[in-house]
Amino acid sequence: MYEFTKTNDSIYRQKEQAEITLQSIGEGVITTDEFGRINYLNPVAEIYTGWSSKDLNGKYLSTVLNLLDEATHVKLGDPVEQCLEKKMPIHSNNNALLIRRDGLEYAIEYSTTPIKRNDNTITGSVMVFRDVTEKRNMEKNLNWQAK
Repeated sequence: MYEFTKTNDSIYRQKEQAEITLQSIGEGVITTDEFGRINYLNPVAEIYTGWSSKDLNGKYLSTVLNLLDEATHVKLGDPVEQCLEKKMPIHSNNNALLIRRDGLEYAIEYSTTPIKRNDNTITGSVMVFRDVTEKRNMEKNLNWQAK
């Protein structure tokens, strides 16, 4: 019984440490199940999407994540859907815009990676993104000045 309790305590501490880590990093993190349904958003992702994790739990990422091409404003494909279909990581090109729920725009870079078990069975995906709006604005300004 002692070993069982000790193992449970260890697992609980590891889970708690993982959750604290995800909540503390400065990038948005969204995880989904193997069908692309959201099961977690960290606080940064909540800020940049305008949605709370509890509002989205079980919803498909494609229904809430609005990604556009920065130059043309054409809707980009769902990176989670692409990742799960191709069973490989998907990385953004340098022109993705995230449109928050209230219409605010953020230039972002992202990567989406399948989550796999030891037997290579895909159990979901993780999308990590960061705001690069300031970086892109500086690049545009430098390009304009160079011309």
